[in-house]
Amino acid sequence: AMSRSKLYRLFKLHFNKSPAEYIQYLRVEEAKKFLLNTEMNITQIAEEVGFVSISSFNRTFRKYYITIISNELS
Repeated sequence: AMSRSKLYRLFKLHFNKSPAEYIQYLRVEEAKKFLLNTEMNITQIAEEVGFVSISSFNRTFRKYYITIISNELS
């Protein structure tokens, strides 16, 4: 059996993100698809992809996309 800490290290090594960060990434990517392809409002999308609150969704979405935009401009 593999220890929890070993699994965490392997996950981070492979995905370059912690498991929690990776789940957030997947949720934001799914939200982006909903934004582009549906008429759902932001609150509906946030709930659909697993965010508990709209403020949490907004904070995470901004953090993720501001990072991408900053990297592209560098």
